[in-house]
Amino acid sequence: MNAGFVVRKTASGDDALAIIASDPRIEVLVTDFAMPGLNGAELIAQATQIRPDLKTLVITGYPNAGGLNAAPSQTAVLAKPFRRAALINMVRSLFDASEAKTMAPVAME
Repeated sequence: MNAGFVVRKTASGDDALAIIASDPRIEVLVTDFAMPGLNGAELIAQATQIRPDLKTLVITGYPNAGGLNAAPSQTAVLAKPFRRAALINMVRSLFDASEAKTMAPVAME
């Protein structure tokens, strides 16, 4: 949020899917890979079925995990540990300059 993004946090993958389905302003999904319930790759796969144009970023401490194969090939991956600036740069890279003012990523905690 301090980097200028509008962030919607959710407690679960199911909650994130509901928000993505109901809010067309959301352009980026940022999620962790290892989560209870849906893992990040599964969440991204389902979210991009709802919204094929959704840009996606999975954060993981397991960049070689087999489950990452379930994510669409255009999904960006950010390996832990990382610096805040790396996350901000990665999210910004998912937008072109003309879209930068309307960013509304969803962040999973």
